[in-house]
Amino acid sequence: MSMPATSGTVDECGKKLASLEAEADSLLDRFVATLESGKGFHSSMEKIEGQLEAVKARTAAQSEMELNEAAVLADKLLDEIALVQKMAPGAALSGVQDTWAGDFEQVRASLERMGTRLRRMKSSASQPGAGVVEARGLHLTFHKDAKACRARLDALAKSFANRKGGAHSQVLSAKKRAELLRASVGKSFERLARAKMTGKIAAAKGEIIEFMRKTGEGRIFVDHKHLTITSNGNRMHVPLTQAFRFGLEDIAPLQKELAKLGSSVVVGSYGMHEGRQVLRIGQRAVVGDSVVFREKSFYLN
Repeated sequence: MSMPATSGTVDECGKKLASLEAEADSLLDRFVATLESGKGFHSSMEKIEGQLEAVKARTAAQSEMELNEAAVLADKLLDEIALVQKMAPGAALSGVQDTWAGDFEQVRASLERMGTRLRRMKSSASQPGAGVVEARGLHLTFHKDAKACRARLDALAKSFANRKGGAHSQVLSAKKRAELLRASVGKSFERLARAKMTGKIAAAKGEIIEFMRKTGEGRIFVDHKHLTITSNGNRMHVPLTQAFRFGLEDIAPLQKELAKLGSSVVVGSYGMHEGRQVLRIGQRAVVGDSVVFREKSFYLN
């Protein structure tokens, strides 16, 4: 940049310096606030580890009351983990605060040098001859310093978005374990429900298979409320109670598909293939902008 250091150029540099100083002040305030938010992280994680063990001990319970307690504890634990997750950036930053502070001091030093050059620039620009030449050199150096200062500020700002490291890994590990325990409690509830409903499940399963055998071939549709089977004007339309849901799962391993009901539906057909009755089940779901359909086949006899 070879333009003379006019009053307009000096004003431009003054605005750039003021902007960088304001950003540095804001960044320092954010650094202090983030560090403050991370206080108590490690003690909170110790408490969560203990609660994880308490929930784990209850997941094998044989009574609904104990499983209800486990479910409540697991849900409460997930809420607490969500709160501690907000503390993780501060805890992670505390591990590198000396390095961060050292880098920030370099920013402050750059800003001071830029301030000195700006003052000299103002003085030199008003002097004819050699003073103007000096002002040009100062102007070039000022912009180099501003570019370097900007790079340091950007690097410091990125440290707040860093999700790698011990604190974040701890939280994610605890969250995953809590979610697995909550799912385990759900499976235990299902196991108890199945044990209580053996007769109803067998009746529901029998009703589905009998309809299919009588009609030979047809269509099946399952949403989160109903099970519907149709064949040449014949129709079976029943509420998707636990008994019918478990009955379907006994006919074909559809646990994963049925677990997604609400965000998707299960559709399919049944008919004869090589002397055996086969059930072809698929799941239609929205993935991005597309509707995806996946089908599986199961022999019923």
